[in-house]
Amino acid sequence: MLSYSAVEDEDAGHMGCAHAYYGVATLLAGASQPLNAFLRADKPDAPDAATSTPRKRWEWTHRITGVGSLSFAFAAIVTGLDEAKERGAARGANVAGGAYAAWVVACVAATIALEANRYRERRGGGSGRNFVELSDMTEDGDGARFERAAARGGGVVLSSGQ
Repeated sequence: MLSYSAVEDEDAGHMGCAHAYYGVATLLAGASQPLNAFLRADKPDAPDAATSTPRKRWEWTHRITGVGSLSFAFAAIVTGLDEAKERGAARGANVAGGAYAAWVVACVAATIALEANRYRERRGGGSGRNFVELSDMTEDGDGARFERAAARGGGVVLSSGQ
C-alpha cells in the first residue's frame, strides 16, 4: 500500500507492470510465513528417528516458499530498476543497482563464511569456542545456567535446533 501511495500520478501505470506483480507476489509469500510457522509439524525427538510425512511436506513447502520469495524479490528489484530507467531516473537506478549488487555479494560472502564455520564446528575442528544452544537449555528460574555457560567462555547460539 505504501508503494502504491508513493506514486503521485495514478495514471502512471505503476501497479500495471511486471515490477508491481513481482512485488505483490513477494509480499504475499512473505506474509504467508507466520501461517507457515503455525502449521509446522513437530520434528522427531530422536536424532535418528524417521521424519513424519507431515514434517516432510512442511519442510518442502517452507523451502519452496523461501526460494520463491527470494526469486520474486530479485525479479521485483531488477524490474523496478528497469522501470526507473524508463521513467528517466537512469542515474539513480544505476546507483541503486550497484548498491544492490554489493549487498547481494556481501550476503553471499557472509553466508559462505558462516556455513564454513558451521561445517568446521560440526567436524570438531572449530575455533575451540564452546557453544551453548539456547534451544537445548532448561529454565532454572534465575538464569544461572546461562551465566555459567558464558563464564566458561562459551558463545551463545540462538537456534531452533536445526
